[in-house]
Amino acid sequence: MDLFAKSIAQTHIRNGCPDLPTSSTVGYGTITIRGIMVCTNLQRTLYQSIHHQDMVTFLANHLSIDEQLVHTTLAWHSFRKARNECSFPMQKFISKWLSGDTATGLVMKRKKQCLHAHCPLCGEDDDHHLHVLICPDATAVDFRIPLLTELETWFIDKDTYPDIAEYLMTGLTSWFEDPFGTEPEILPAISSIDRQRPFSHRKLATALMG
Repeated sequence: MDLFAKSIAQTHIRNGCPDLPTSSTVGYGTITIRGIMVCTNLQRTLYQSIHHQDMVTFLANHLSIDEQLVHTTLAWHSFRKARNECSFPMQKFISKWLSGDTATGLVMKRKKQCLHAHCPLCGEDDDHHLHVLICPDATAVDFRIPLLTELETWFIDKDTYPDIAEYLMTGLTSWFEDPFGTEPEILPAISSIDRQRPFSHRKLATALMG
């Protein structure tokens, strides 16, 4: 790509640079991706833009909402900041989880490391990624409770907006206690869009967790 860019620049120089407006300070022209000007590192910017659009499309399809709504209303800057602050082991785990390579019963059976795909705690026939999060066994429940408390403490420590903290805590608690039951009605005062169309905790969790 760098060689092509250099070749194009040399061609313009040899053939004469076209007249540019006197107010222009961006050289031979500008490159924009979805309305954002690329100032440096075109290859990385293209790569990030393509993967970002893939994620937007994925969430829109799984949540049955418009892509533009996903693109404009989600706090992508916060997601990027959280990813940058995440430790490498955690990033590695998240990558394995999203790629479906975490050692669940189904994965281990597919890799011929186990004879069956049963959950080792409750005996569920298909131990898949979603089941890991909602396993009803007492051991799994006892493991999740302190994690929820830890998450709530973290929200307080980070001065999280109360409506957002309540929305997440209530949704996760309800989902863990009764994954296929009635979802609680929560209308956090985040935006007028959220008031008109409440978000689904279970649909969001299912989309993000596989």
